[in-house]
Amino acid sequence: MRIISSLIILMSLFRSISAFSQAGTLDSTFGTNGTLIINTGHRYSAGNAVAIQSDGKILVGGSAADDVLFKDFALVRYMPDGTPDNTFGTNSVVVTDLGIENGEANSIAIQPDGKIILAGFYGSNGASNFTLVRYFPDGSIDNTFGKSGIVNMDFAGYDIGHAIVLQPDGKIVDAGASYPYDLDHEVVRFTTDGSLDDTFGSGGKTVTPIGSGDDAAYSVALQQDGKIVSGGYANVEGYVNFALVRYNENGFPDSTFGVNGIVANEHGFGKGVGVQADGKILLCGYSHNDFALIQYNSDGSVDSSFGTDGVAITDFSGNFDLGNAMVILPEGKIVIAGESDVALEGDFALAQYNPDGSADKSFGSKGKLTTSFGNSSSAHAIALQPDGKVVAAGVVDDSAGTSIAVARYTDGFGTAVQSIPAILNSISISPNPFHDFATVEYALLQDEKLAARLTDASGSTIQNIFSDQIRSKGIHHEMLHMNKSLPAGNYFLVITDGLHEVSVAAVKQ
Repeated sequence: MRIISSLIILMSLFRSISAFSQAGTLDSTFGTNGTLIINTGHRYSAGNAVAIQSDGKILVGGSAADDVLFKDFALVRYMPDGTPDNTFGTNSVVVTDLGIENGEANSIAIQPDGKIILAGFYGSNGASNFTLVRYFPDGSIDNTFGKSGIVNMDFAGYDIGHAIVLQPDGKIVDAGASYPYDLDHEVVRFTTDGSLDDTFGSGGKTVTPIGSGDDAAYSVALQQDGKIVSGGYANVEGYVNFALVRYNENGFPDSTFGVNGIVANEHGFGKGVGVQADGKILLCGYSHNDFALIQYNSDGSVDSSFGTDGVAITDFSGNFDLGNAMVILPEGKIVIAGESDVALEGDFALAQYNPDGSADKSFGSKGKLTTSFGNSSSAHAIALQPDGKVVAAGVVDDSAGTSIAVARYTDGFGTAVQSIPAILNSISISPNPFHDFATVEYALLQDEKLAARLTDASGSTIQNIFSDQIRSKGIHHEMLHMNKSLPAGNYFLVITDGLHEVSVAAVKQ
């Protein structure tokens, strides 16, 4: 579709050239040439989770310790330009010591009121617990949560929390593993005050054995209908499989998905899960030491139209290429972050895929890129900013131990203007930030059948606003009613004609 006015065309071209000169390069306006190495003041530090606040500040969660056997929860916050936020904790760092035990934070969630939940595990002597800590926006512990700000939940002697997601009602879903006999997928739900939600599963939790050996969930996502999808791996007859479990809102496996709610495919080790706008499910990880990405239909069957028979594989030519985390972009492209290891020296590694699973060759070098921090490093987490820039966080070796590593990449990953020439242009949303409603303005050259949805920073669809609606030629000012239960945070409004998409960043206050 052509654009309504030459002025809009010129503005679009200018923005496209300035913003998308090269897809997937380090953002030189961030940190030191696009990277940060963060010293928490402890010998061993690592970043396992990353989240973007509505004001653009960057949170990284993980661990910090002077003895590698006695790690503590660590949380750091940096300004959008990569400088420390000295209003947070002590010189931008918060380290939470929960005792003499060993612990590690693996996931971050930001509440609508700005409070921050850090989730992972804590334990000692071969035992560990699901652990949550809630902080005020300044980094101080919120003593109204759990016991003095901390939830430490023992279920089976050995329990590990890997990932959390906030429901619209504020409840916290925590996915990981439990070890009564061998590791099994475990999903737990907590209320807003940190107590177990006894309306979920059996006494607040559901343990799902999958294979004959160890199974674990490493990620969790919500579907639009409220169902919960956990992603990870399962050991089936001696082989490691990608594995998904889908749960109904009450915490019990969804019998309409896979076999009794379970899907396991013989492709490798699953790590990061995401839900597409059409309800299809993505699971990334690694297979035979290469990045791997599988797309499933909403019933759990493999989507054979994606990649090669449902699977996309990326080889960085490293000895070990490990995909650890994933984000879905507003236009449906997928970015995986992880590690490419050559001769025992790892680098941050990112791969980008088109919606059909093919490599996006406009990104990096033929769809992939690596970033060296000078010493061995690995990306463990990835997040999408409202401006389309992508932040990856992980760990880097140094002469004394390890430090948190962060890299930010330009918005060449693909935002609204890349697909505009095909359908519409001059899209804007106001007010922005919004509360319960917003007005979107856009222009059409001809009548079109459109759909609109709201996605979160991971690309998962949060709300379908309208679908299959005829919109006439001309300029439109359309009021959109957002779900009142929508948490505060960063989102993308995506409009599509079924073949092409356009998106705009939107912030809920």
